[in-house]
Amino acid sequence: MIRLDDFVVGVLACVGFWPTVAAEPDLGRLERGLSLDSPGPQEAPAAVDASVDDRWSGTYQVVPSSDQSTLPAELTLSWTEQGYRLSPPFASMKFVENLPGVLSSPAGDPDQLYLSEATFADGQKIRIIRIEGKLANGLMVSRPQPPVEADSTTIEIVPATPKLATAESMIGYVDTKIFYRLMEQKVVLRLTIGNQTEFPLKATVYVFPADATADGIDAWINNQYSDALFPETAEPSHSEEIPAERCRVVMKKLTQRSQQPFGNYQEFQVTYAIDSCENVAGFTIKPFRDSARVFVKE
Repeated sequence: MIRLDDFVVGVLACVGFWPTVAAEPDLGRLERGLSLDSPGPQEAPAAVDASVDDRWSGTYQVVPSSDQSTLPAELTLSWTEQGYRLSPPFASMKFVENLPGVLSSPAGDPDQLYLSEATFADGQKIRIIRIEGKLANGLMVSRPQPPVEADSTTIEIVPATPKLATAESMIGYVDTKIFYRLMEQKVVLRLTIGNQTEFPLKATVYVFPADATADGIDAWINNQYSDALFPETAEPSHSEEIPAERCRVVMKKLTQRSQQPFGNYQEFQVTYAIDSCENVAGFTIKPFRDSARVFVKE
């Protein structure tokens, strides 16, 4: 019988894949500990509240790197009021999620955990955590979980949800618009982050008729931000805003400055959260976090 760890290592080796957290390019550099040394003020990251969205806790099979053969076969990661903690022999370590998908030691130790997810062809999913640092190096792999049956009345945004983010126009950078496309439900969740330093956040659920096609919905999305308009698109049957108190910016970080034909801009990586809420355009919204780039004119 093939062991789970042998299977995972074999798959990763065959496809040349080493799980990383999906992120915008600049945030990815930050997650890997590369300093961007950007000038100007920066706001300290706020720890993610795991009581709202705990994606980490569980028991994982350990796949050590070649020089880490003494690691236990399993490790459990649990949330406590002091942060996340691993089971022995690392029980003294504490981790907090200051960047989405990355657990770091608040004591300044170099140890970090990176979260990813893989989906098999039959819909089963596994969580994969990459361990890097002095304490260990390797992978923590969860047991496969059966696919969750689709709930047509619930909007759930996950890393695999198709997303389009844009902030460009013919006159320079404008408000950042993010479109999450849930084609099976004929729903588009649109977020707008204002390109002012307060980063006002607005979220709206658009519901399309049952006979709307994917191409028609994509054309409608295009027309919300592009100057190249499609003459024929699907049109929402109704829409409703998510209450403002359920939309939060949880972190903003200046990543770089750039000179553009229309002026000088500061580029920020903005992490936002949508809290759970009910009866928005007939749907229940499950909580999620994500991030996007926002360009503020100097």
